[in-house]
Amino acid sequence: MQSYIKSPSINLDVKRLETRLAEVPDEMKMKLIKRKDGECKPIQCAIARSHTQIITALLMCLQPFSRLELLISTGLTPLHRAAFYGHIRAVKCVLNCLSPEERYKLISKLDEENKTAVHRALQGGSLDTIWVILHCLTIDQRIAILSKLRANGRSIIQEASWLGYSKALYVILQSLPKFTQRIQVTAGRDKFGSTAVQTAALKGFAQTVRVLLTSIPSTQRLAQLMIPSVLSSENYQSNENVSGLHWHTAIHQISQGGFTGTIKVILELLNPDDRMRLLTNEDGYRYRTTMHWAWPSTGEWKQWKQFCTTSLQRSSCTFLVCVTKTAKQLYN
Repeated sequence: MQSYIKSPSINLDVKRLETRLAEVPDEMKMKLIKRKDGECKPIQCAIARSHTQIITALLMCLQPFSRLELLISTGLTPLHRAAFYGHIRAVKCVLNCLSPEERYKLISKLDEENKTAVHRALQGGSLDTIWVILHCLTIDQRIAILSKLRANGRSIIQEASWLGYSKALYVILQSLPKFTQRIQVTAGRDKFGSTAVQTAALKGFAQTVRVLLTSIPSTQRLAQLMIPSVLSSENYQSNENVSGLHWHTAIHQISQGGFTGTIKVILELLNPDDRMRLLTNEDGYRYRTTMHWAWPSTGEWKQWKQFCTTSLQRSSCTFLVCVTKTAKQLYN
């Protein structure tokens, strides 16, 4: 079969392409467009070069139901490729050729690595592409995409938190107009039982923690920080037979890791009463406060005591000093 579209896909001869496609019977167009030139299909060649006119010509010559079939016929779809390389014009062009229902099916399509197009855009660091993809969806569809767990047990929100992509995380959260929607996606747990804040805290990403907390009302921040991670027995790396074990909150994880900069960000974003409640909150593992965990792991007790004390109201300092004395007695 002679290839009608190999040369136009490269040379941007749109009129010649449209003329030749018009000469092909409808039942043959799909086979022709899906034909590979080596390792590349015409639609993939056009997207790689952001040839939007070629992309439109290739897709619009097909019946509406055939367009989605063409785009999802392989694991790594053309949209995945365009999103990863930040070809924002190509992304817009592909999505504009589909109906709203077809857009959602294409965007939620998983490739060989169990990633959606949003994951690929996140991986490629294209903030504009993330914004375009999410804003072609309804709010409910955005929440569904952002809450969906990959094979590694993390959602897009948790993936961005784990990698410390604070700018991408900001763009993602701003796509949800209501605070309740942002709380919904950030409070979700990964397969290890951790929320997005706990994931970022575990890695010591201060700016990522700041983005997560400032995206929700100040009255809800303490509640997010007080959520304990929940480890199932299959994920708990010990011989103990435990199920649904409540372990560390985000602040306990930061304390154990010694991430002073991150805890500084958290305490700055809380009012004095909430700071006191947070610092004196006991975990459900060994019933220790954040100060108990900071002492044995960091060896910087004076630094922690000075910093945390200055962040509290004077009336709360006495209790905090008592906590420090208790911790010292435990580890002497």
